[in-house]
Amino acid sequence: MANGTVLSAYGYALKRGYLFSAVYLSVQILAFALIVPFVAGLIKLAVSLSDQSALTDQDIAGFLLSPVGLIAGILVIATLLVAEVLGFALIASAQRAGGGLRQVLRASYERVVGRLTRLLVFAVLFVLRVLLIAAPFVAIAGYLYLTRLTDYDINYYLSTRPPEFLRTGALIAAVLAIGAVLLVVRLSSWFLSVHLVLFTDTPASHAFAESAARTEGMKLDIVRKIAIWLVVRALAAAVIGGVTGFVANLAPIDCGLRLALTIVLVAVMIWAMANLVLNAVSLAALARVIDRILPSTDREIEDPPHLAHPALGALVLSGLSAAGLIGGALVLDTVSPKDEVEIIAHRGGALHYPENTAAAIEHGIEAGADWIEIDVQETADGNSQ
Repeated sequence: MANGTVLSAYGYALKRGYLFSAVYLSVQILAFALIVPFVAGLIKLAVSLSDQSALTDQDIAGFLLSPVGLIAGILVIATLLVAEVLGFALIASAQRAGGGLRQVLRASYERVVGRLTRLLVFAVLFVLRVLLIAAPFVAIAGYLYLTRLTDYDINYYLSTRPPEFLRTGALIAAVLAIGAVLLVVRLSSWFLSVHLVLFTDTPASHAFAESAARTEGMKLDIVRKIAIWLVVRALAAAVIGGVTGFVANLAPIDCGLRLALTIVLVAVMIWAMANLVLNAVSLAALARVIDRILPSTDREIEDPPHLAHPALGALVLSGLSAAGLIGGALVLDTVSPKDEVEIIAHRGGALHYPENTAAAIEHGIEAGADWIEIDVQETADGNSQ
């Protein structure tokens, strides 16, 4: 049964979770380091366009909706998707490898490096296909938002939830849900594609069609497997998020800001580590499920070329990661803030009193804030509140 297959795959992945987590962490560090300078450049560009040293929500939204910001956002998403494809390829290789951590890391990178050109071509084709499927639904959702929910500030819609907000929210959710279902159906056709590129001689450009042909008649079962895999992953993520939120809420605000921030920081670090392990285990479980579908004739493949100097390869990866992080920091350092710092009480002293109330405003003044920010909305009779 699909249920048993997916759950047993998760059980297998958990037993070797530390191996898969190490492999996944290595590729995530590299991807993060390479994308940091690009994101830092976008932040600098957005700040320069807004002519401010800090960005408001409206500035960020305006930049992302501009032609330059939209293209940049798509490039960031595409880069992250390519990194995920390569990360999945490493995990798929790792779950076939035996031995300890060193052997698994070496075998994974040897397999991926040996097929790197094919994998990169496949990743680009995969990203383009995903974007083409998602673009119309995202565009419709954006059109609904811009034409129905821009008369007032977004905080007004979130706090009062007028009928037009609920109707538009339901429409947007329905449009995105249809797009998600269509994407899952297409993904079921591409279910074997990464494995075909990684473990067989199938060219990257033919992998999608070859996967669709091999999964003919199995689409419903594959969709069921994907759904179960997603549900298990979502439940685990919800548990991790719930525990993290519970720990963060234990922070004693009245006992000192430093202690509260330390507790919150520890909770966030635990959340990040737990999610990294969850991502690695989930990808390993998915690779295990695919392995059971792929015909046995495709499982005995030629050995990939061995890396002559794996230590040198690790050093190169470490150097690239360090260079990316340092480069991003240097770019961000050029975004010079104003010398004068002013303290603004957001919605008054909302930490101790109900936000946007007279008591919150008075507390903000007593605390020494330079400015008091409050939300003002126009009522139906034309007055402000």
